[in-house]
Amino acid sequence: MSKKVKLVVMFLIVIVIGTGTWLLLKPKAKDNFVEREISIKQAEVAKPKTLTYEDASGFSFDYSSDLTVQEVELDDNTVYSSLELLGSDPGKLTIRISDTQFPDLKAWQKDLETKQVINEVRPVNWDDLSAVEFSYGAPKLRKTAAVDSKVIYELEAPADNGYWDKMRESILLSFKFNPAVFGQAATETDNEEVVLLEEVIE
Repeated sequence: MSKKVKLVVMFLIVIVIGTGTWLLLKPKAKDNFVEREISIKQAEVAKPKTLTYEDASGFSFDYSSDLTVQEVELDDNTVYSSLELLGSDPGKLTIRISDTQFPDLKAWQKDLETKQVINEVRPVNWDDLSAVEFSYGAPKLRKTAAVDSKVIYELEAPADNGYWDKMRESILLSFKFNPAVFGQAATETDNEEVVLLEEVIE
């Protein structure tokens, strides 16, 4: 091969390599589109609101809008109020106020202990009432109870150390008895006793 031919071949090789290198290293033209920044906001979970329930029997309490209050109609004159609160978790919270034969909380608790095995007993306050709280049964339930003037107040929910315990505690802390209603009931009772006493004297 002649010297000239070798030079031409080498020249062509250099041109091919150079062209290839230039094409590889050449900056790529941007496509004709607008780059958009997409921001995906996390769906905000609406926090439950606090609602107030007022009962005709003379009490009120605050509860989460996550709960639904249902009045339970009973054909029983000894029951002043019976409520069921349903929520997002299985189970329910119940509130019942009714007459009782027991004169005080100790007598009621003593009678209950002959029928049920109760655990985790501790004294608590239910508005102005002295109450007791305990767990019992299977599945486990947690009950708060108070007895005053032969009326028993009961609040009960599943003992789950979570959702229902939180709801029960919240309702118990916000529970208020209407002094006008309960004061009036006490006055009526006192008046009846006075009338009976007068009749006996006559």
